[in-house]
Amino acid sequence: HGDRAVKPDVTAPGVGIVAARAAGTTMGEPVDQYYVAASGTSMATPHVAGAAALLAQAHPTWSGQRLKDALISTAHTVGGQQVTEEGGGRVDVAAAALGPVTATGSVALGPYGTGGDNGAPRTATVRYTNTSDKDVTLALAARLAT
Repeated sequence: HGDRAVKPDVTAPGVGIVAARAAGTTMGEPVDQYYVAASGTSMATPHVAGAAALLAQAHPTWSGQRLKDALISTAHTVGGQQVTEEGGGRVDVAAAALGPVTATGSVALGPYGTGGDNGAPRTATVRYTNTSDKDVTLALAARLAT
């Protein structure tokens, strides 16, 4: 992780996903001659790619970074998961497309308390974008990724 940001950025459904089966393959558990049930990043990644495509269709002027920020900042955390297991949480394309506020998707401050920094303060900018025509009140909280 060259930017030292927490990974993954987001998660998506990836367990027991039924998908089209390519002829002659042995991946996953066959459901029938046309479909297979499989788990892992090979099943989760298409969900995130599809969410990004739907979001880009809904907001064609948004940059790739803004699309990514919207997907990360509107994701929902899953109970019992560490930030290093779920990043921003499970992707929610409806919240990303329809929600009035998005934020900087992730902030990387690097490892803290190591390398002789003596616990020196670190700062980063988080930008919130309100795309609605109404005022929005936010309740913000921060926690360290451990």
